[in-house]
Amino acid sequence: MVTDKATIPMPTSYTDLVIEKSNLLLRANMHEAQQEFDEAAELFAKSAMLEAELAVTAYEYNQPDIALVHLISEISCWAAAGDTYRAVSQGQRMLASPTLTTAQRIHLNELVEKLNLRRRSWMASWDAQIAPIDGGPSEPASMGAMSPTNRY
Repeated sequence: MVTDKATIPMPTSYTDLVIEKSNLLLRANMHEAQQEFDEAAELFAKSAMLEAELAVTAYEYNQPDIALVHLISEISCWAAAGDTYRAVSQGQRMLASPTLTTAQRIHLNELVEKLNLRRRSWMASWDAQIAPIDGGPSEPASMGAMSPTNRY
C-alpha cells in the first residue's frame, strides 16, 4: 500500500499495548496447555481485541504492513478463543481489500480456508456428540424435558 504520508514512529502507548497483548497470549497458552480452556479462551479473546486496537494504531501511523500482521494475529486469536465464525468473517473482510499483495492474499486465503474447515468439522461433530432428549426430536418441548438428567 503506497501513501503520501511518511512513516511515523509508533508511540510508547503502542509498545505498552504490544507488551500487554503478548503477556495475555503467554498466559492464554499456559492455560491451554493445562487444559484450562475457559480461562484460555477469555485471554485469547482479550488478545484479539488488543490486536484490533494495535492494527488501528499502526494504520494511523502509516504502517500498513504492521497493521496487517496485527489483523492476521487477531484472526488467529479469535480462532484460538473458539470463535471461528468471527475469525473467518474477519478474514473474508480482509480478503476484500484491494491493497493486499498477491502473497498476502494467498496467505490469508489459506488461513481462512483452514479455519472454515475447522469450523465445519466441529459443527458436523455436534450431531454425533449430542444425544436426543428422551424420545428425540419428535417429543414436544417442555420444561419437564429439560430436567438436569435429560438435557444436552
